[in-house]
Amino acid sequence: VDIYGGFAGTETAREQRDWIANPSILDGQDARRVVTAATARFDGLHVIRGRCDTAGGMYANGCAVIIANCVFTGNAGDVGGGLYCRNNDEIDIYNCVFYNNTAYCAHGSFNGKGAAIRMADSSLSVRSCTFYNNNAAKAGGGLHMWGGSPRVVNCIFWENGGGEIVVDGGSTPTVSYCCVQGGYSGTGNIERYPSFVDAPDNLRLLDDSPCLDAGDGDEAPGVDIEMNARFDQSGVVNTGAGAVPYVDMGAFERQDQPYPGTMALSVDEFNVTGWRPADETFEIWRSYGENPVNYTIVSNQNWVQCSPSSGVSTGEHDLITLRFDTSGLAVGTHQATLTVSAPNASN
Repeated sequence: VDIYGGFAGTETAREQRDWIANPSILDGQDARRVVTAATARFDGLHVIRGRCDTAGGMYANGCAVIIANCVFTGNAGDVGGGLYCRNNDEIDIYNCVFYNNTAYCAHGSFNGKGAAIRMADSSLSVRSCTFYNNNAAKAGGGLHMWGGSPRVVNCIFWENGGGEIVVDGGSTPTVSYCCVQGGYSGTGNIERYPSFVDAPDNLRLLDDSPCLDAGDGDEAPGVDIEMNARFDQSGVVNTGAGAVPYVDMGAFERQDQPYPGTMALSVDEFNVTGWRPADETFEIWRSYGENPVNYTIVSNQNWVQCSPSSGVSTGEHDLITLRFDTSGLAVGTHQATLTVSAPNASN
């Protein structure tokens, strides 16, 4: 049985689904493994908070599995935090993101390996995936391979504890057109910072990323994890390969427009007391993205004033001061609401 995510419930065909707008979340609640796989396709799913000694997120043993357009995060296992595949005929993983997964060490020398993925004696292909901040107690924060001849193409491995890619047990992998922190031998591999928009919350690529137009087009899916078509960046030298030599490394294909900024606030509530309360302050800023965030602040009560009441943030923190004039208020409890609007922000 194949499992597809991304449905709103109104579709009449599978092609109408949108796994970005309608995330399908499989949650282990930090108490159990999320998925025990049989031969199947898993597509458009979020596998989160799985916890089990043998594979926290997904366990694939002795089967053929396709994993596409999925996110694995917050999973933990003694062997394989996000995914553990062993004794499999074929495992094909593409357009996936693995971040903040953990391989802890509870039992013996073979454990604490493969925080994002652990592979043992399988035919494994990993293409156009991003691995970030996965941490293994012993080895292979990004990928730990034992035996077999896996292929890894067009992937990004960055800030994974315990080694980005670790090989044991006679494994003979081919790693090409990947960005690997610390470097890795193979055709087209680089070791420069990928220039994420705002890791780990946003692992898309900025316009100065060395991963742009640097992948192998013959190995890349036609669209990225967000269903964006491959795009030839203007002004970027194509350093990739294949019939389409301008695909980006990683799960996200950079498009030809800046990413909207996201607005952040330092607080969301104040409690003040007294006849003449002291001023309060908070901060507004663009937390990530590239476009400036234009904001306005409006109070629904005239006894609360803010300064400034509007502004623009390109990443700097703007300090907002609240002043309270309670001289005309009766004794008691009073409430005011500040509405902060940023129409061009992504949130």
